Amino acid sequence: MDDLLRLADPDRLILGVLLGSLATAMGGDPEENPNWLMILLDTIGSSYVTLLKAAVVPLVVTAVIASIANLRDVSNAARLAWKTLVWFAITALIAVLIGMVLGVLIQRCGHGSSAAR
Repeated sequence: MDDLLRLADPDRLILGVLLGSLATAMGGDPEENPNWLMILLDTIGSSYVTLLKAAVVPLVVTAVIASIANLRDVSNAARLAWKTLVWFAITALIAVLIGMVLGVLIQRCGHGSSAAR
């Protein structure tokens, strides 16, 4: 196991591709006839995403409360609030642009197929 952890990044990539190919070869059609591996990975993946979603809100609230508690100088509060709003606006704009670009690309790529409709 220690040798596996010492692998260089390209070797890990190749190992991941080979293991992924093996898992694909083991599987069938996930919609009609899922095998035990598909069911196991689906259960683990959906549980992980659910736990991740459940952890986000408490972590954000804790970070905000800790930041406010550590704010010693009230004179800097307005400047901090302004910087926070600017950063929020920038990241929201980037997220919206990425979503719009991906939406247009996905819609154009799937235009000819009936599965995308």
